[in-house]
Amino acid sequence: MSTVTRGITPGYGEKLPEALRYGGAVRVGDRVEIPCQAGVDDDLVIGDDHNRVMAEQ
Repeated sequence: MSTVTRGITPGYGEKLPEALRYGGAVRVGDRVEIPCQAGVDDDLVIGDDHNRVMAEQ
């Protein structure tokens, strides 16, 4: 049976799972799942340039 290891970034990574049901990278056996990045600071505030960055995508 594979083991599950979760990566938690200090700061916002400790708050997001409870606040938004967000998970960081998860390793299951030899497979790693990496989620989209939220673009927030440690207080879960979206940066001022978020809309500009999204428009450039």
